[in-house]
Amino acid sequence: MVGNTENYGNMQDMADAKQSMLSQKIENENINIQQLSEMPKGATDAVQEAGMELKIEVMNLMDALKETEAKDPRYTKIKKEIARTKERMVSWKNDFTNYQRGKQEFFQNLFSFSKANNPEDISMLSDIYGDNHLGYQIIDDKPGVITNNEEYISLNEITGKQNTMMLPANKERNLLMKQAFQIEDTIAKSGMESVNMNQVDHKLLLQRIDSSDGEGNIDPQRPKEYALSTIYDDPQFPQWAEANKIDVAMLTSIIRGGTGIQFRDMVAPALVQFDKEVKIQPSIDSGMQRYAQKQPTTTEQQPENATPDQPQQ
Repeated sequence: MVGNTENYGNMQDMADAKQSMLSQKIENENINIQQLSEMPKGATDAVQEAGMELKIEVMNLMDALKETEAKDPRYTKIKKEIARTKERMVSWKNDFTNYQRGKQEFFQNLFSFSKANNPEDISMLSDIYGDNHLGYQIIDDKPGVITNNEEYISLNEITGKQNTMMLPANKERNLLMKQAFQIEDTIAKSGMESVNMNQVDHKLLLQRIDSSDGEGNIDPQRPKEYALSTIYDDPQFPQWAEANKIDVAMLTSIIRGGTGIQFRDMVAPALVQFDKEVKIQPSIDSGMQRYAQKQPTTTEQQPENATPDQPQQ
């Protein structure tokens, strides 16, 4: 599916090489990443071929409908089946549309994928999105791609793999920045006493060990991907780790092969410390500065019984 690793040394080298080849293809063919067609090249034939079978199904159902009286319970069932059959082609086109959107995002972010991701997936997607495959086919009502190894992989599976490729550290950073701004604003209005740092620490820890994907599903790899992405992708992490004498190799080893308890007790606390010191603390400092600027100086304070119209004594 992704080629022979003997020519590359390891999977990461192969992933880098596949991305380089895809980048060269985009440049050589002058592909407009911003304006990809709704259907990939060659997909229309697969849809039309499978669509002919659907048309035959619809025609047979229409014939059955003509021979069925409106009062017959089967009449409604046949009409519903006709509608469902027609919707299947619409569903195929939607799958291809999502596939093209995923391809566009992959093209736009080439070479920026986290080492937290599986390099074999990156290699596979580079091949597939670069049209290095045997074509499209609809099997069991699901559009997919036939790889060079003659394996079938559905478009939904391809899109799912691509959706996990974006830098997890960026998503984590966005969430942290949102919280940091909220903390800064709260402190600026009411002072440091308005923020419970124990609660902040606890919330950061829960985020670091959270395995939910935000859509009601559980992904036990999610905290590990976020952790690895922070270590590899966050430009502020290496300097912070060096200054705090953090054993990055040990953390990485636990993330990749350690137990969940080891991750919770050894990795997560270190990353929470990083989150708090590098992401949250600057906003705390800024909030305190804004709060101090709002406080009146001694010479500006009015007597307790002064009124708005009464001059200062």
